[in-house]
Amino acid sequence: VALLALGIAYPQALPLAAIAAASIAAYLLAAEGAYFQGTEKILEASLVQPAFAFARLGFVVLLVWLGLGLLGGSMSLLAGAILAFAILLIPILRLGPGKPYPVSLRGQFGRVLITSIFLTLFMNLDLFAVRLFMGPHDAGIYNTASITSRILYYIAAGLVVVLVPQSMRAAGDRGRQMAMLGLSMLLLLPVLGFFVSFNAGIINIFYTAQFSAAAGPFTVLSAAMFLFSVFFLLVNVMWANGDERTPFLMSAGILPLQIALLLVAVPSLGGMGAAIATLATSAIALSCGLFMFLRTKPQGINSRPAPAGKVSAPSYS
Repeated sequence: VALLALGIAYPQALPLAAIAAASIAAYLLAAEGAYFQGTEKILEASLVQPAFAFARLGFVVLLVWLGLGLLGGSMSLLAGAILAFAILLIPILRLGPGKPYPVSLRGQFGRVLITSIFLTLFMNLDLFAVRLFMGPHDAGIYNTASITSRILYYIAAGLVVVLVPQSMRAAGDRGRQMAMLGLSMLLLLPVLGFFVSFNAGIINIFYTAQFSAAAGPFTVLSAAMFLFSVFFLLVNVMWANGDERTPFLMSAGILPLQIALLLVAVPSLGGMGAAIATLATSAIALSCGLFMFLRTKPQGINSRPAPAGKVSAPSYS
C-alpha cells in the first residue's frame, strides 16, 4: 500500500508500485498452485508457471509496443498474474468449496506472505537501481540481461512442484532433503554452463547486436540467479518442514544488504556493479540459508493447516 501511494504521488516510482501490486497478485496465483499441489492435481499445478509466463509475455509485448517502456514491463507482471489467476480459478470453482479454516496475517501466514514480498523485491531492485543512477538506455540493456538470466529461476520454480511434496514426505530427514536439493542443483548447472559459455551469442541471437553490452552483466547475473534459485528451493524446503520463521528472518536481512551494496556499486560500476551486488547478496543468502537449515533441528510437519499459497510465491515474480 505504501509503495502504491508512492507511485501515485511520484510518477517516477510507478514501476516499483506496479511490482508491489504484482507481488500480491502473484501470491494469490501461488495460492492456487499450493491448492493444486495439496489436492495432488499435478497437471493443474504444473500449468501455473507456464500460464503466468505466457500471460506476462503477451502483456509485456503489448505494453512495450504501446510505448510504456519500463512501466509496461512492470505492469505486465500485474496484468499477467491477474489473468493467469482468473483462468486457473475456473477448475477450483468447479470443485466447490472445501473445508474452511481461519487464516490470520499474524503468525505463520503473515511470515510467508512478507517473505514472498521481500524475495520478489529482491529480484527487481537491481534493475531499479540501474534505472535510478544510469538512465533508461542502460536500464534497457540491463533489463535484457536480467530477463534472460531468470530462466534459471523459472526452471527452479518448476522444480518446486516436485521438490515440495517430496520434502514434506521426508520432513525431519535432513539427509534425504539435502540429496533432493543437490539433485535440483545438478539440473540447473548445465543451463548455467550454457549461459556462461555462450553469453555473447545468446544476447546477439535473441536481442541483436544492439544489446551486446548486456553480455557481461548477463554472465554475472546468471551465476547470481543460479545461487538465488538454490536459495529459493531451500526456502521452499524450509516451508515444507513447517519453518516459516527462518526464511522470514533471512529475507528481512538480505534485502537491506542488497540495497546497501547497490547504492555503493551501481554509481561507480553501472550495470556490472548491479550484477556483482546481486551475485554477492545471493551468495550470502545461500550460505546463511544452508547454515540455518543444517543447524535447525528438524521439525517435521506440524498439525497446523498449511496456509494457502505458502509454496513458491516468489516464483511468479
